[in-house]
Amino acid sequence: MTFASYVGFLLEKIASLGNALVALAIVILLFGVFKYSLSSGTNPESRKNLGTFLMYGLLAILVMVAFWGILNFLFSSVRIG
Repeated sequence: MTFASYVGFLLEKIASLGNALVALAIVILLFGVFKYSLSSGTNPESRKNLGTFLMYGLLAILVMVAFWGILNFLFSSVRIG
């Protein structure tokens, strides 16, 4: 097994894990949006906490998409896929 094939194998496993994490983060974010929309007349502190939850959820998705872009760059650099 060459170094390039080993790195390629490792990057493929990380990329598939990354896809699953992005999907999970989107589901959790949609759950937060649903909870936020249902809490329209409730405690303002609760709405503030949900807003913070949504902000961190969006930030997590952006970080994961950036990580995905870096992996794609590495794939093209090693000429895999």
